[in-house]
Amino acid sequence: MTDILLSFLAIREQPFAFTVYRKLYDGAPKTEDSLWIYPLPEEPGDDEFKRYYVAFEPVPGFVAYECPARANRNLTCRVLTLMVQQRAEAAGIDHSTKLRGFHNSIDLYTESFTKGKRALVLEPYYLESKRQFGFLVDVRFRANKSYPKGDAETLQLSFSNSRNGGVNKNFYGDKYNYVTAQLSRLLPQLGPLAWQDLQLSLVEAFSTVTATTLAKKQYIFKNDNYDYNQFSGIRRYGPYRQGPSDCTFVFILEERYRAFANKLFLSLTGKRNPDTFKGMHEMFQVDIGKNNIVQIPLLDTSEPHLAGAVEQVRQLQTERPNEHLITIFVEENNHADEPGVSETYYYLKYHLTKLQIPLQVLSHEKISVDSTLKWSTSNIGLALFAKLGGIPWIVKPSISNCLILGIGSAHKFNDQGQIERFFAYSVCLDSSGIYRKLEVLADDHSEESYLSALQRNLVSLLGSPEFAGYTKCALHLPFKIKHQEIDSIKAAIGKVRSMEFKVLKINVKNKFFGYSNHNTKTPYASTLVELNPHEFLVWFEGLQQGKEVLNERISPPVHIEFLHSAHTSRESVYPYLQDAINLTGTNWRGFNAKVKVISIYYSSIIADYCTHFEQFPDFRKDMLSLHSPWFL
Repeated sequence: MTDILLSFLAIREQPFAFTVYRKLYDGAPKTEDSLWIYPLPEEPGDDEFKRYYVAFEPVPGFVAYECPARANRNLTCRVLTLMVQQRAEAAGIDHSTKLRGFHNSIDLYTESFTKGKRALVLEPYYLESKRQFGFLVDVRFRANKSYPKGDAETLQLSFSNSRNGGVNKNFYGDKYNYVTAQLSRLLPQLGPLAWQDLQLSLVEAFSTVTATTLAKKQYIFKNDNYDYNQFSGIRRYGPYRQGPSDCTFVFILEERYRAFANKLFLSLTGKRNPDTFKGMHEMFQVDIGKNNIVQIPLLDTSEPHLAGAVEQVRQLQTERPNEHLITIFVEENNHADEPGVSETYYYLKYHLTKLQIPLQVLSHEKISVDSTLKWSTSNIGLALFAKLGGIPWIVKPSISNCLILGIGSAHKFNDQGQIERFFAYSVCLDSSGIYRKLEVLADDHSEESYLSALQRNLVSLLGSPEFAGYTKCALHLPFKIKHQEIDSIKAAIGKVRSMEFKVLKINVKNKFFGYSNHNTKTPYASTLVELNPHEFLVWFEGLQQGKEVLNERISPPVHIEFLHSAHTSRESVYPYLQDAINLTGTNWRGFNAKVKVISIYYSSIIADYCTHFEQFPDFRKDMLSLHSPWFL
């Protein structure tokens, strides 16, 4: 296994110390913006810390203190940021600094465009595995507020898209070349970093860190046959669990989309694009033909006509009680910011979910081009099959009998930007990726109560006969929770039964990046880097051994942190990391969806639906607890 070039520039002179000015904290609120509050030892080497007011310039009543860098990492990171800021100002480098709570970073602008600026982002960091302070470095495009995010030009300027507008397969290579070229230009201007008598310099090359590899995901299909690829596996063996045989596909569409709907129908049957999708029957053993298709025409998407369509679906449901209905709605696009688009989507989603009938929405703008439809049909078929209750595949778990709960949350804001309502949901899965249950944790005006709700629900869940066989439990979170809250949950579980319990914070959008020594600079899939005994970087996708050809943009690494968990050996945490990466393989939204861990992804989708469903007066939270994953 090759090592990883972590996008981290270490400080050459280590260990180091710097001078600040401090006074014992007396509990009074801080009144000066130039003062900060940090815990520090009274004498170097003391185990006991006291809270101090800290100033970076001499202040009457404050005492100069020679602060060892490791005495308080947050304080050191703030001082390092200020050192870079001072050098940038002296060198006339266009920049902006963020000093907010524990977050410190500085943008060094490298290029200006009509829609914004490119910036090298330097964020101070202590790399515990090497016991070094330094800076994480990345390139970002900072779009002007007056321009929409995510349009073709800004995606290109952020390296997500290639110069010809397509997906940037050379994402890692382009970023590496740009960042290293800019560092070669800027580092001479930034050195040495100075703080009174202290002078520091940065190593010019990224730090090499040791990497290991987690096991490749193994997918299980019909009759427990397995494969390493979802598409080829389901084509060879069939789905893990069949869907219903008596299905009716209900198309809801305006007349202008009829020709597209006919193309889609032929593509789903396998007659239009058999080289990329052989049909619903061939792939999923679900029949689709003229005898089980119903069309509900829409004059337009005004609410009365949408209500009429929903009523026709309800009548079909009544007339055909033994059939499994699924609806397909064609919309022009999914631009949620355009008038009426979001309202139409959520109106249909809400009212059909209330009838316990799944809905698949398709964007005419995105997939009406023949070549796009050709490659999209397999993903559409997969989502239809899963929403009908079929299980396309599962993954081979690393830990048997492990229950996994993912937490997702969403906020509804009022016109003043204040939180009006807080939603939290948990999705219950087992480590093979099978969806088990959906629970409401919070639907309130504050976030305070959801963890106690989680505790109650977890105890209730583990006490039920249905979940009696589980001996381990992992909680997947997209955010941190306090130590005492984890202890409280552990204590509650302990009253039900003795079981191992781990809490993982899974952060898909994080500050870390890294490169391989391969000429594409892209790491291999399943690469694992240990930042410290509790924090890891994992590449959920990447190069494949023996097939080092990039056909898609590879996502950045995912940061996983074990919260308040004892790290006794690699064996104690690696199986949980393996199951996290495994759960990216059971995202039935598409064959190529590999980055999002479904435990937290699904629960965040559901919480987001709730913020929109709140507008309907008869919304009941229990209507979301269906047996099939309607939210895909």
